Formats: sequence, C-alpha cells, structure tokens
Amino acid sequence: MPITPKKYADAAAAESARMTELLEAHQERLERSIRRLEQRIQRSLNQLQIGLDGRIEGTPTMTFMQEYRRQLVKEFDELYGTTAQEVTQEFRQHLDEYESFIKEVDVPARFTKRDRNVFEMSRSYTLNDLEQVGDKARQDIEAAVLDGILTGASFDEVEQQIRDILAGTEEDAGRLLSQAGRIAHDGEMQFYARMNVTAAQRGGMSRFLYAGTIVGSSRAFCIARAGRVFTREEIDAWNSHNWRGKACDVWVCRGGYNCRHQLLPVPDDIGAVEVPSWFDDAPMSPKLADEVAKEQRAIDRLSAGVAA
Repeated sequence: MPITPKKYADAAAAESARMTELLEAHQERLERSIRRLEQRIQRSLNQLQIGLDGRIEGTPTMTFMQEYRRQLVKEFDELYGTTAQEVTQEFRQHLDEYESFIKEVDVPARFTKRDRNVFEMSRSYTLNDLEQVGDKARQDIEAAVLDGILTGASFDEVEQQIRDILAGTEEDAGRLLSQAGRIAHDGEMQFYARMNVTAAQRGGMSRFLYAGTIVGSSRAFCIARAGRVFTREEIDAWNSHNWRGKACDVWVCRGGYNCRHQLLPVPDDIGAVEVPSWFDDAPMSPKLADEVAKEQRAIDRLSAGVAA
C-alpha cells in the first residue's frame, strides 16, 4: 500500500528536524573548539617579555620561534583539527539515517558502491577545506607574534590580532570561526543534497519537497518555497532566476550559502502532499514581505514556462 501524503509529510518534517539538530550540534562543537584554542594561545603569550609600557620586548631567536611553532601546531591539532575530523566523520550518520528515511517513505532507491564513494569524496573535500583555513589561521598567528616581537608592538594589540584571527567576540566572529562554520555547514548540506539527488535518480523520482524550517535569517527565496512540492523541471528553471543570496546551482546550494533547506524526493504515486507552513507566524517586515511576494510570483512565472 502506497504511503499516504500525511505520513510522508510527518516523516519529512522529522527528517528535516533530525538533520537540523545534527547540523547545529556540529556548529556548536566547532565554535567551542575554536574558543578553547583561542584561550590556550592567549595564555601562551605569557612567555613573552612585556615592558612597563605594555609593549613586547626582546629579540626573537630561532630556537624560540621553532618551539613556538611546534606549540601552535600541537594546540591546533588537539583542539581544532580533532574536532574538524570528528564533525566530518559524523556526516556518515546522515547516510545511515537517510537510508532509513527513504525506506520509510517508499522511495525505491539503493545506493551503489560508487554512490557511497562520491558521498565519501564530498566529506573529504569538506575536511580538507577545514584543514586549509586552520593552517592559514595558525600561520597568521605565528606571523602576528613574530611581527609583534620585532616591532615592539603593544601586547594588547597582538592579543586583539589573535582574537580577530580565531574566535572574535559574540558580536563579531573571528575569521577562523566564521570560515570554518560556513565550510562545515555548506559541506554538510551539500553532502545531504547529493544523497537527495542520487536517491531520486535511483528511484525514478520527479517531485521534490522544499523541506526545512524558517528562521529569522531565512531568505525570501526559501520562505516562498518551504513546505511546497515542485517537479524536477520546475526546480531546474530556478537556475535561470536571480535572487538575493544566490550562490550556485540550486540542487547544490538551494537558497545560497548557509541555507538550511533540502529538496527531499517525493514518490510520484502518493498524490498531493500537504505540508504545513514551517514559518513561525512571526510578522515579516514590509521589505521581506515584498521580497517573498516577488518570489512567489517568480515561482508561478517559472512554473508556467515549464508547463507551456
């Protein structure tokens, strides 16, 4: 017996919530590791000679800089590097849970060995990108400390440079925290997007639910589409449309960088899927309401073009 529209809608909502929960947990773990890393590195500055005027004194020796470099590498590996590896390894949880989801909603898809290799390659790319921004941050800190010693810079100034490189403040995130958060988020969502596209191909699906919750930072593009079902052709047509935040092919990036939505495959034989709006009914600003209305008109226009 085919799955009912209501059962599909409930399963899709649960899958979206599970994915969002894991995604947010990974973001929190990365942030904690970078903030702890910043604290350790700030403490390591106590070994510098500070004059009464608050400026760094002394001449950097080769031995000192070699030892400081080894210390930085150790701190980065233990905190940031380990967390980056753990977070990306847990992308594999998506695969296990997702296979349970598509089985529950009657998507007749089985991932091949080649499919799994592609998913693993996507995960590896994300880890590599995280490692690269980590290496750049470490090199920037080493340069900031060396320059501070050579120029007799203010100790507070060097501390601030390290803060800007790493975690920053609650109001203004540091470079590593900002870059790593975006890389992990988008890498994880793209990993998930590849599973969606592959499952649809393997199962012969031609309809997709624009799934996911709406939050304060959601784009008009996503608000206008959340909870609605579209055909593959309709979604393809979105790539010819421009919107605020557009980043890449909609099958990969959906609304853009940091988008929390997914295109879940919908079996063709279950009829109309009625998914409640996942917007929290909070009033939109006039500007956002206008943008959402424009997106809704764009959806109608593009869909009409597909149907013609």
